[in-house]
Amino acid sequence: MSFKENLRLLRRACGFSQEDVANVLGVDRSAYSYYESGKTEPSITNLVKIARMYRVSTDTLVDNEGFAATLCVDNEQVPETNMPVVILRNLKQCSNDERTLIALFRTMENKELALETLEKICRESEANNE
Repeated sequence: MSFKENLRLLRRACGFSQEDVANVLGVDRSAYSYYESGKTEPSITNLVKIARMYRVSTDTLVDNEGFAATLCVDNEQVPETNMPVVILRNLKQCSNDERTLIALFRTMENKELALETLEKICRESEANNE
């Protein structure tokens, strides 16, 4: 399968809308739609973000004969590339906000700063609830 088909299958398998993925990448929904239709291709930076978001290599993402041929949207088949299908199923069960938060975290360069900030927010929230 082609890159554009891989993008569509992964997005659907995780329960994301095109708008969700576009927001994570910082592009318009129409720009992301062009990636899936094959009209344009993402920048290298966004290609890396997409791969991190779905926890696949960029090679797997752009491979014409990669996992997409064996991955079905309902996650009933296990791809030969050992892609974390269980994680995809769990993502699909999350709310849109939760999925977006996970996707943003996966694409971040400095995860420690994100975790420290989240811990600070949780402490402040707990203090306000007391």
